[in-house]
Amino acid sequence: DRAVDRVVQVVSPRWANERRRARASSALEETSGRAGRTAHKRVSAGTPDRALEQNLDEMREQSRELVHTDGHAEALLRKHTDHIVGVTGIHPSPSATAADTGLTAEEAEEWNRACLRAYTRWATRKWADATRHQTFAELQALMLRSKDQDGEVFVHVVRRKDAPISVCLELIEPERVA
Repeated sequence: DRAVDRVVQVVSPRWANERRRARASSALEETSGRAGRTAHKRVSAGTPDRALEQNLDEMREQSRELVHTDGHAEALLRKHTDHIVGVTGIHPSPSATAADTGLTAEEAEEWNRACLRAYTRWATRKWADATRHQTFAELQALMLRSKDQDGEVFVHVVRRKDAPISVCLELIEPERVA
C-alpha cells in the first residue's frame, strides 16, 4: 500500500491527499467505535453558513444522539451548564445611583433592594416559566443546554395575568420554528 501511495503522490497529489484523509477517517471510526450515523462526516464544500443550511437537521440529530449515547458528551454539557448557570442561575445586580436616576442616595438604594426582591420573588418561584414547571434558573440551564446541543433556542416572552409579575418565558424548540 505504501508503494501505491508513493506512485499516486507523484501522479496526483490531490488524489493522494484524499486517500490519506479517507484512511484517517476510517481509522477514526474504528477507534471511536462509532461507525454509522454519528461517524465523522465531511460536509459539502462552500461557506460555513451554506454547510449549516444544508446539514442543520442532520447535525442536530447527530448531536442529540451523541449526547444520549456518549457519557463524555453528556458530562461535558452538564459541566458547562453547571459552571455557567450553576444552581441559582445568573441573576442581576441592581446598581441604580442617585446621579443616574435623580433619586436621593437612600431612595436609589431602596430601589435597588426592591428590584432585587421582585426579581428573586419572580425567579425562585415558577412564575418565570409560561408552563409553571420550572424556576428561572432551571430555564436558564435548559436554554444553555439546548443552545449547546441543538445550536439554537428560541424564547417567547408571554404575559400572564394570573401572576404577581406577568412576564414569563416560553422556550421553543428549533424544529417548531419554520
